[in-house]
Amino acid sequence: MKQLIYLTALALTLSLWSCGGSNDDVESPDDPNTPELPDTPDTPDDPDNPDNPDDPNTPDYPDLELSATEFSVDASGGENELGIYYNSSWTLTGTTDWCTASATRGKGPDTLIITVSPNTGAARTTTLTITAGTRTPTQTQTLTVTQANSPDLDIILYTMEDVKEFAKTGKKKIAGSLKIVRGGGTEITTLTHLNNQLEEIEGDLIIDCGSLKNLDGLYGLKRIGGSLKLSNGSMPDWEGLNNLTSIGGSFKIDAYNSLNDLSSFEGLESLTSIGSDFVIEASSDYSYNYKFYSLNSLTSFQGLNKLSTIGGSFKISAKMYSLENFSSFEGLESLTSIGSDFVIEGSSYSLESLTSFQGLNKLSTIGGSFKIEADWGDLGNFSSFEGLESLTSIGSDFVISASLESLTSFQGLSSLSTIGGSFKISGNIGNLSSFDAMTSLKTISGDITINYCSEVYDFCIFKPLIGSSYQGTFVVSNCGYNPTKYQVLNGECSKQPEE
Repeated sequence: MKQLIYLTALALTLSLWSCGGSNDDVESPDDPNTPELPDTPDTPDDPDNPDNPDDPNTPDYPDLELSATEFSVDASGGENELGIYYNSSWTLTGTTDWCTASATRGKGPDTLIITVSPNTGAARTTTLTITAGTRTPTQTQTLTVTQANSPDLDIILYTMEDVKEFAKTGKKKIAGSLKIVRGGGTEITTLTHLNNQLEEIEGDLIIDCGSLKNLDGLYGLKRIGGSLKLSNGSMPDWEGLNNLTSIGGSFKIDAYNSLNDLSSFEGLESLTSIGSDFVIEASSDYSYNYKFYSLNSLTSFQGLNKLSTIGGSFKISAKMYSLENFSSFEGLESLTSIGSDFVIEGSSYSLESLTSFQGLNKLSTIGGSFKIEADWGDLGNFSSFEGLESLTSIGSDFVISASLESLTSFQGLSSLSTIGGSFKISGNIGNLSSFDAMTSLKTISGDITINYCSEVYDFCIFKPLIGSSYQGTFVVSNCGYNPTKYQVLNGECSKQPEE
């Protein structure tokens, strides 16, 4: 009996042990009771690779763009953010011991920190180059970083007494900037006491003195390393700067209710190059009780006959009854290239005398965009692109956003072959009848958008540009005829106006 009980207990123990499990057990994939896991999609090796169009995380930046093209930093230095917008790989070169970047290579869009160290010496400039893509040709964009000189090196003239005291030093070179500004005491009316001794300014030449009648006394000046800036003065021209050959930075005229005596650029006959931007900005106050003007005696660019290159942008911006008598680009007959954008801006009844681009007859390349932007009532007499017959390429966008009542054709753009960005027309150009004058146009890299050209019925000139290799969009609206891209490609690119 005891033996039977023992055998029964042993059998029960063995049975319980065989039903137990170990923590180290692994489910067998062959076990039909093992649950089947859902399939996991493959993870792309390179989520930012533009060759993987199915990846929803791929940003839409097929063309390299930067958030800025120029940083101007004061002598104390500091940090600036630079946005890089591109789908794939890029590299950055051109950093120095005083200008560094948080990264010099990357993949996909990114924001870099550009750090500039404090400056204890003269003004300085460097150019950072961002190169994108591994295919040929690669895309490049540049960022110019300019840092002001140490303020300890500046010469500031407030009064005639200051002018005379500085003349006594006999200096031929200023390591910093020369600033001629209005101050207390005897107002500065002339610089003749400087005796034409000064030959070079490493920094800027800044003139903000309404009483200054001429620039006599600066005939010895040959070079400005920084920028030439004029915001106030009573001089009719630039007589006194006749030996100035180069401006390393920008040439900027910024008039606010001022500079109405300035009628030409005569006196700058020796100037051949501007390293950065050439900017004319004019604005005025207006009310029912009074009206001021800015730069209303300036009619052209006469005096700049040797200027051949502008390294940065060329911009004319007029607001509120300013530059009313400016009528042509005559005087710029030697200008062949503009490194960045060409911009004409008008608002509130400005630039009413400008009719064409006569004077720019040798301009062949614009590195950036070509833009005409104006409110209704501005540029009312602008009628053609005549004067741009030598222009062959625009590096970025071609944009007209203006109500140009007198523009009837694109006459003058017969040599233009390449637009590196988009072609955008808007703003109600009611008398424009055709784009046919652009007979040499071979490439538009970006989108084509044409709006509010009510008399345009023929878009056949765009047919060879939007074939199978064209990656942009083609949109026509509010015109005399509004064909789709596929209608143009199928030969339905024009239509007879309805009677």
